[in-house]
Amino acid sequence: GMMQQQAAGDGWWSTPGFDAKRVAETLHAAMKGVGCDDSKLVPLVTYAPRELEAIRTAFQQQYGKDLLHELKSETRFSFETVIVGLFRDPQELDAEHIEKSYSANLKDDYTALEILVSRSAAEKRRIEDFYQRKYNQKLSQVLATRESGGTRLLATSLLSVTRDDEAGTQPVNDAQARADAVMLYKAGE
Repeated sequence: GMMQQQAAGDGWWSTPGFDAKRVAETLHAAMKGVGCDDSKLVPLVTYAPRELEAIRTAFQQQYGKDLLHELKSETRFSFETVIVGLFRDPQELDAEHIEKSYSANLKDDYTALEILVSRSAAEKRRIEDFYQRKYNQKLSQVLATRESGGTRLLATSLLSVTRDDEAGTQPVNDAQARADAVMLYKAGE
């Protein structure tokens, strides 16, 4: 059945009895020879990001190869996309989703808001960093030009919350932030 998962201190879950070295060995065996036993790769989906990092490190140490590179060359495209995505930073993916939603130019698309409202201050800072590095523009400026009215106000204020946090104020209360978001949005309609 499904592996039992427990909450870990960093907000992610942890897999009981997790052994990066053993997982690395299983993956290595799955990729040996002709073709790849994709079913052996499926459990990767159940590991937390820091566990995946540990698996990648163990693989590198044991076989002197980059696991990600090996997976890319061994897996079929659609499966590769899922597996490789797992190893990427979630905030890098957030930045990409925001950019994709803007380049698609959809009306009433709240991707940026949905992402920003549900991320911690530290995560939002990382989204900004990834965005700046990848698209060579400041996310705050992009939000200001791409959004309008209440949505612009909301998006830029959600992003500016990251600055307040650094000043040592208390962490954002999620429920309160969402309530404020709805109120601001309705006021802007």
